[in-house]
Amino acid sequence: MSGSRQTSNMKKGTNEAKNVASDIDAQYAFQINQWLFEPLGLWPHARTSIIDKMFRAMRIFACLFLLAFVTIPGFFLFLQVRGVAALTGPFILYVMSSFKYVLLILGQRDFLNCLETIFADWHKLNSTNERNIMIVSAKYGRMATVICATCMYSAWILYAGIFPRISGITVTADNETIRTFAFPGYYKFFDPQKSPAYEIIYYLHCCCAFVMLSITCATCSLAVAFVMHACGQLEITITWLKGLVAKTGDGEDSNIRLSMIVQHHVKTLRCKNDRISND
Repeated sequence: MSGSRQTSNMKKGTNEAKNVASDIDAQYAFQINQWLFEPLGLWPHARTSIIDKMFRAMRIFACLFLLAFVTIPGFFLFLQVRGVAALTGPFILYVMSSFKYVLLILGQRDFLNCLETIFADWHKLNSTNERNIMIVSAKYGRMATVICATCMYSAWILYAGIFPRISGITVTADNETIRTFAFPGYYKFFDPQKSPAYEIIYYLHCCCAFVMLSITCATCSLAVAFVMHACGQLEITITWLKGLVAKTGDGEDSNIRLSMIVQHHVKTLRCKNDRISND
């Protein structure tokens, strides 16, 4: 009796250790994604305290304020200036960034369900070989995300941080000083060229550029992570098929294994297509 209880405890301990290892691997695969989503207040958590919810709501409010701070003045400038060709690109950027951010806020439940499904896939890995396949796919996803984020944030520093400072000061015929902004806009109630209004707008534009680029990096990195996870799952399916072909034995057992492989393959395609298209 005590022997069976000891065996049961050993199995329970082994399962718990496996679950912990699977959680660590899944967190490794999505760690950079979490770093990109957290400043935006968009990384979903199954269980959060009231304080965490408050800080998350504050981050979301701050991001919405920054997006509105460039979108509204940009819209008024777009309406007032006749030659709008040069303003079309920036204005579309403002609108699309705001639109993407709102969609990410509204899709939090689907996002959480997607992460739970992916974490469940990591828990279903049955061998070291399967784990290695998924780890390799996760590394490729992380590498692509790092390259994308490095390029985009470098461009953010140059465009929003350095370019307005090195572009110089223009003095018009009316002896009016004009300093450059990262994002053009029309400010009716105050003169944006006077201090400290210019400095305040400059730093807010830097923060807004960070938010807009973070939204783009976060969505792109999420798509990369989902695709690489699907690639890993499909590679596991190929491994199973190779094992099925190489193994000789009972025909009924082979049919059962083939049925399991087909079900896994269909589930992978259906789940990943639905999640990637929705998010």
